[in-house]
Amino acid sequence: MSAAWPAGGGLVPAARIPGGELAAVAEAADFAVLPVGAVEWHGPHLPLGTDLILAQGFAAESAPGGDGAVPSGGTPDGAATPAGGHPAAGPRGVLFPAVPYAACPGQTRPWPGTVAIRPEIAVGYLADVIEGIVAAGFPRLLIVNGHDANMSTVRAAMEWVSGRRTASLLLVNWFQLVTPAETAELYGPLPARGHGGAYETDGVLGFDPGAVRLDAVADLPPRPKLPVSHPYVLVESRPDPWQGWSGHVSLAGEETSRRVRELAATRLREVVAAWVAAPPPASNTAPPPVTARPDPIGLRQLAAEFAAVLVRAQARGEIDRKTVEQLRDKLAELNRGKPKDRAKRVEDLRERLAEAVEEQRLSADTAARLDALLDRVDTGSGGDEEDDD
Repeated sequence: MSAAWPAGGGLVPAARIPGGELAAVAEAADFAVLPVGAVEWHGPHLPLGTDLILAQGFAAESAPGGDGAVPSGGTPDGAATPAGGHPAAGPRGVLFPAVPYAACPGQTRPWPGTVAIRPEIAVGYLADVIEGIVAAGFPRLLIVNGHDANMSTVRAAMEWVSGRRTASLLLVNWFQLVTPAETAELYGPLPARGHGGAYETDGVLGFDPGAVRLDAVADLPPRPKLPVSHPYVLVESRPDPWQGWSGHVSLAGEETSRRVRELAATRLREVVAAWVAAPPPASNTAPPPVTARPDPIGLRQLAAEFAAVLVRAQARGEIDRKTVEQLRDKLAELNRGKPKDRAKRVEDLRERLAEAVEEQRLSADTAARLDALLDRVDTGSGGDEEDDD
């Protein structure tokens, strides 16, 4: 399968790699790439798979070369061929099937065709997908995003995986590859970068013009931004004007779509080339630096701090009531029996925490905080006898 890469680099589809050849392909590859999109309303003029088309399209342009093979039914209109139609030398990548579903904002969830999953489900699912690709032999993974809400969920999943595996995980949002100054130059003074606006419409036109209906809508000028130059994040349920999209779609067209695709694809390849040329991360197998152990705590203090963590976690929905009760019962067992058996009871409680996380009844972050408290328990035979029976 590794012979499928032309001399100039390019992509091969992961879905077509025979299992017996996976190790050789992974060894020969410079990186893997995972497109992440969404199925979401973008207005009457754009397809529900807008974000998916953009993620797959630009992902396929991340390593130009040869015929740029892509999975069957993958990128529309032969997007694997670099913009301009001429293969260029570049790194060798493995293109994994796209993640189609995502958490979606409240602004688009009520509109027809939006298929949204809960953010906590999205983070867990993405973490499993990313770790699975890394575990398959691809420590360098490029994630090409087509849906703004994915930036937070994918980032959280990447951070989690990076603590468990030796990996270099690169997230690139196609929308940010062309700067606001450049879109202003392309489209003029009217805003073009909104959800379903001219810039995003041109992105889809660049890959799948047959899926766009420019004559289906009139312009819907977006609500002006706040008159400040400082960065901010504003989340509102129903901005006005808003129809699940807004923008000056009349600014989109063949020439601007070609320019958007060229600019964004060129920037993406520049980022990938620099990333692949950089040294890989150090192995996670190295032991962590030795730090001083925190002062031990007695059982009464442990019970108080343990309970406080549980209360906060329950308020945030990170643990269910039954698990809270079970952990409190296990904690009470530390205060029973002989002090010399306390270490065994602490380990029993640790095992219960791990089981609750595995059963998805307790968040990993809360379990880590509780486990850190258990690290401070004095398990010596002479500790806090006033707390013992």
